[in-house]
Amino acid sequence: MDDTARGARSIKQLEHRVFRFDRFTLDLTRGSLQLGEQDIYLRPKAFDVLCYLVENAGRLVSKSELHEAIWPNVVVSDDSLVQCIGELRQKLGDDEHRLIKTVSRRGYLLDAGVSAPLAQDARSGLKPESPPTIAAELIVPRPGDLRNWRPWYAASLAFLCVLAGAVYLVDPPARTQAKQQTAAKDVTVGSAYPASLRLSPPSVLFTASDAKRVAELADKKQLPVPAFEIRTPDHDVSEAARRFIGVWVSDTGWMNSNRQFMLIVTGIAKDGAASGYTVNGPSQPMSLEPGPSYSSPLIGRVSGNTLSNNGKRPYVASLTAQNRIELRMTFEDGTLAIVALDPVWTLLEAERLKLSLGR
Repeated sequence: MDDTARGARSIKQLEHRVFRFDRFTLDLTRGSLQLGEQDIYLRPKAFDVLCYLVENAGRLVSKSELHEAIWPNVVVSDDSLVQCIGELRQKLGDDEHRLIKTVSRRGYLLDAGVSAPLAQDARSGLKPESPPTIAAELIVPRPGDLRNWRPWYAASLAFLCVLAGAVYLVDPPARTQAKQQTAAKDVTVGSAYPASLRLSPPSVLFTASDAKRVAELADKKQLPVPAFEIRTPDHDVSEAARRFIGVWVSDTGWMNSNRQFMLIVTGIAKDGAASGYTVNGPSQPMSLEPGPSYSSPLIGRVSGNTLSNNGKRPYVASLTAQNRIELRMTFEDGTLAIVALDPVWTLLEAERLKLSLGR
């Protein structure tokens, strides 16, 4: 793969992709399904099936196409697909098969209008702003005056230029300072733009080169890194907890299977609540869970020297004296999976570097 293709792939995997259908919001980047503010849990395969149906909404998707897309190079029975469809209907409240329709002996169809809002609007929950009414009133002549549109247009353009100049002259130092403070507080990686274009302020701890390094490493290991923000914690968050904030990646992958894994801890609150993402690469022959690469939101809690989660698959991530993380996850059947992670970027190291450079 040449540098251009590799860069394009890195940019694509950092895109923030969100779809809305019926009453639901499907966030492919965060790996989540929401009904309003409520998260709806789906098993990974059921989530993958929903994603594929949403991306192909309004089109009949054959069973063979779904098998090939969701279980590539793996022989599974139709029961696996039927179970996923059943789970989706249950979680979507689609008892009457209004959303997911079955076409006998052929496949399934998502019968719903799907919209893909802009990435920034999806994250903020805001609708795109409409153009100011005053602009429309200024540049559109009255009925009957269309022959004289040029004077109207020239006058409107002149007025807007004067207005823009006035706005620029109003307290520019305060605006510049506010932008710098905002950039230093929250650093976005991904969105709809490549990280190297999003991150350039010299005061930011997670720099453009850091983002590029993460993207290139993720591309090499086939890890679909989602768009994420590194949030500087409040001063009352202990240093022991702050040590977890960063990007961590496996060398050889999960023990016994070699499936690659990345842990991204984006922020930690005063009470120890941690947020971020876990990212798994494509399954390997000995993987406990077959399937393509995927990312999932991380919701855990830091206590002392460990980051843990007591969800469906509980895990404990422990920091070692060598500044590595050992993560142990317990599957539903009691199987224990272990992976060792090395730091790619950490908040504490970035803060120390900034201090040593006197920034």
